[in-house]
Amino acid sequence: VAINTGAGVQGSGGDISMTVGTGNMGDGGDIIGVAGETTDAGAVGGRVSITGGAGTSTDAADGGDGGDVVVTAGKAFGGNAVTDIGGDVLVSAGEATSAVGGAVKVMSGFSESTSSGNVEVATAAAGAVGVSGDVLIDTGASTSGDTGMMAVSTGVATQGNSGGAYMTTGDSFYGLTGNVELTTGTAMSGDAGDIKLTVGRGDTNNGGDVVTTAGPTTAAGMAGGAIVLTAGAGLSTDSADGGNGGDVVITAGKAFGGNAVTDIGGDVLVSAGA
Repeated sequence: VAINTGAGVQGSGGDISMTVGTGNMGDGGDIIGVAGETTDAGAVGGRVSITGGAGTSTDAADGGDGGDVVVTAGKAFGGNAVTDIGGDVLVSAGEATSAVGGAVKVMSGFSESTSSGNVEVATAAAGAVGVSGDVLIDTGASTSGDTGMMAVSTGVATQGNSGGAYMTTGDSFYGLTGNVELTTGTAMSGDAGDIKLTVGRGDTNNGGDVVTTAGPTTAAGMAGGAIVLTAGAGLSTDSADGGNGGDVVITAGKAFGGNAVTDIGGDVLVSAGA
C-alpha cells in the first residue's frame, strides 16, 4: 500500500496528515502502526521507518536543511495538579524469547564537512510551583548473572584533544547547591566495589594531575570546606579475629629515569593553612 503526494514544481510538496477526531466521552482514539510479522525461519519482521525529508538544495549561500522528526506526547489541560499529567514518550526495544533483547540506540547525525550533531537529554524547567524533573539512568536488575555496566566516555581524538567529561550540579541563589556523590553498592557475600580515580599517561609531556579542592566561602565567621580521608572500619566484633581497619596510604610517584641527579622521586608535601 503506497500513499504519495505529488511533487511540487514551483511550490511545496503536499502534506500527508492523519488525525483522529475529537471525542466527548471516553479516551481519545489511537493511531496504531504495526509492521508485518513473518513466520519464515531466519527472516526478520517488518521495519517501522520514520525519516524526515532531505533538503536537497546544494546552494552554498543557504542550501536546504534536513527536516525534523518530532515526537511529542499529548498535553493535559486538566486542573488537577496530581492526576492530570502530560502523556509519556515510551521507547522500548523488542523482547527476545531465547537471545538478548533489542538495543535502544540514539545517535546524532554525521557531517561530511564539519562537526557531528549533539545528543541532548534534558528535563523541562519547573513551572510556577514544583521542581524540575529528574534524569534517571539505570541498568536492569539480574537474578543469576551480572547487571549491566554504565559507561560514560568521550571519543578518541586522532589529531586534536579528546573531549572532557563533566559532572556538575546547578547553582543555587537562595538554597544549597546539590551534592555530587559516588557510591558503590553493598556486597552481601563478597568484596564491595572500589572507587578509582586514575589519570591517563602522557607520552610527550607531564602526566595529568589529580586535584581535590574543598569549597571556599565568603561568609563572615564561616570556614572553608574540609577534605576528609577516612579508611574503612573493620566492623566485625569477633573476638578471635575481628575486622581490621583499612589503611590510608599516600605515596609519591616513583622516578624510573637513569640520571642519579635529576630523576628524583616525587615529594609528599603537607602544609597547614596560612
